[in-house]
Amino acid sequence: MILFDRLLKKHLLVAIGLSVLLFLISLINRSIHIDDAWLGEQAYWLSEKGFVKSELLRGFAGYETRQYVYHKLFIGIGALFIKLFGFKLYALKSISLGFLIIFMITFVSFMRKSLVINEKIILVLIILVLIHPLVFEFSFVYRPEIMLMTIGFISYILLYYSIQDNCRKYAFFAGVVAALACITHLNGIAFAAAGFFCLLLSQRAALCFLYSIGGLIISSIYFIDLYAIKEIEAFIFQFKNDPALYDNDYTGVWHYIVNIIDEHKRFFRDPKTLFFSSLVLFLYISEYKSMKEHALLNTYTLLLILFFAAFAQSKTNKYMLVYMPFLYLIVGICLENMRQNKDTSKVKLATTLIIAFITVSLVSNIRFILKNDNSLAKHKKISQIYLTNTQKIVAPMPFIFEEIDKFNIQSVTLYKILKNHGNLHDNGSLAFFKTVEDFGNKAIIMNVNDFEHFDMTKPSIGEIRGNYLLVDILADLYIFKYVGDE
Repeated sequence: MILFDRLLKKHLLVAIGLSVLLFLISLINRSIHIDDAWLGEQAYWLSEKGFVKSELLRGFAGYETRQYVYHKLFIGIGALFIKLFGFKLYALKSISLGFLIIFMITFVSFMRKSLVINEKIILVLIILVLIHPLVFEFSFVYRPEIMLMTIGFISYILLYYSIQDNCRKYAFFAGVVAALACITHLNGIAFAAAGFFCLLLSQRAALCFLYSIGGLIISSIYFIDLYAIKEIEAFIFQFKNDPALYDNDYTGVWHYIVNIIDEHKRFFRDPKTLFFSSLVLFLYISEYKSMKEHALLNTYTLLLILFFAAFAQSKTNKYMLVYMPFLYLIVGICLENMRQNKDTSKVKLATTLIIAFITVSLVSNIRFILKNDNSLAKHKKISQIYLTNTQKIVAPMPFIFEEIDKFNIQSVTLYKILKNHGNLHDNGSLAFFKTVEDFGNKAIIMNVNDFEHFDMTKPSIGEIRGNYLLVDILADLYIFKYVGDE
């Protein structure tokens, strides 16, 4: 008897319910991710001014005047949410959750209609998606990966039907949606390129042309605010100096080759990805012959990985979310083949790997929940007690939530960027404080881990660094007040 025949549907539905419950528990006092603030501020200014700028990064690359390089569609949706609900942390976080729901509906529908996967295996896949540590975390973070994953997958589905039915309309809209992925995040170019070359390799010239036309029309929206030479120059300057691209050199071919060679690091970077990657690898090797019947999925997934590996600026595990729809399709197809062939030995090993993945994921997710804290309450306390009659401050990026209208906030992250670019004052251990003072800031809030980055030891309450007095330590936050005028 094969495992999937033994499983009862009601048991799987209970497991899905428990997975959802665990996720809902994680929403209680969900910690503020730095990108909630980094990208949230961009959406805030777009909703307020009609264009993107950054006070958090005031003093770098002209961001305080206008920012041209950003995730335009994603930030646009964030600005819309701010218009509707105000600048609220959970409102912004819910955008990714909304796209996860869209993805799950699309994913399940595609498996049922086009791949004819057994219902119990579909339920198993839903569980595996919901408990994946990366999905668990980033489906409630204001970052574009979940949205990018969803839009990219929809583009693939349209591509699938365009090739299957030789449908020009689907090809055109596949290009349109792939372009939407590009303006959601520039890494979305990997989806556009994968689709283009799949059509090219399948020798569908007409479909390839229409796909390209749809893609070019929509992707041009990314450059809609570059209407003069000055804006184009500013865009190029900001792109070259983007903090996320600081350590990358995109001018040489060798850079892209090394990126592709090193892509395995993303799949096996840590337990969050290692166990799932091992499951996918085992299933694909075991069912290699049957996977040959899914030529488009094989080709598209390989091209997506190659293009994304070449262009993505780092091997951070969160970018693996982009591959998730296709890796889960591979898992579903392979499990279905094993079920039909009643290959008991393969199923047992696959089951062991699934249980290992679930166990590691649950441990990771519970640890993640235990790290949650009520940062908003902590920020409010600092604001009310220590920052009265203070306007210009330096603080961690997350401090902007509930405080952005009260203060002119520069981020500690800005000073890390300035240090990386060699733009801090040459004052040894006091370089940070001297630069902060030059910007006219009257208070500093630093995380305990920030001191090491600036080559400083942790001070004690009452100690003065430069012209700043450490007045208190609240949990992991150090609070300094300016005393230079005294």
